[in-house]
Amino acid sequence: MILIQLSDRTLFSDKEDMYRVRPGFNSLALRQPPAIRRAYASTNMAHGRHVTPMHKYGWDEYLRKLNGRKFKLSAHPKLAMFNGQGWPNMHSLFFAGNFLRAVPVVGKPGWMRIVTLDYLAGPPDDMPTFDVNPIFVMEFTLKGRLTQKLSTRNFGRLYYPVVSRYPVYMPSSFLEPWSLDMEVRMPT
Repeated sequence: MILIQLSDRTLFSDKEDMYRVRPGFNSLALRQPPAIRRAYASTNMAHGRHVTPMHKYGWDEYLRKLNGRKFKLSAHPKLAMFNGQGWPNMHSLFFAGNFLRAVPVVGKPGWMRIVTLDYLAGPPDDMPTFDVNPIFVMEFTLKGRLTQKLSTRNFGRLYYPVVSRYPVYMPSSFLEPWSLDMEVRMPT
């Protein structure tokens, strides 16, 4: 175990399984973060998409705690996590700049399995926020044209637990190994 300092908070983790999500191919076209990276239900980018129902096992309560008055916005059908199907079906997406844990997939070089919270067990009892645990809670910066269509106010940051009903995978090229000089937030 090593000691990891992220701004004013301290986390303990094995650096061997810590990664930051890299900006994607669409990142250069975006005026502002976040850049989205999709996770897959198998180690094949040609197929393998699924959703996680967030209205079961207390995940809706956790999502409400993380976002407070912004809960409806966090589950909006035009936003990345619920885009298309809408509530309660959350997609397996990750945002550039966020940290996560990942382990190599045995027998599939170039692929990593994302370590997520246990879906069937429900949220952790203490329901940590992003400020407490930025590895199992990711941050989404909501700015730009979509915000103007949804509301005239700038809603800022939304938060999502790193959870999936099924195992999820990512090519290792989507991730960069953790290092001491990394920041958890993308520049805004």
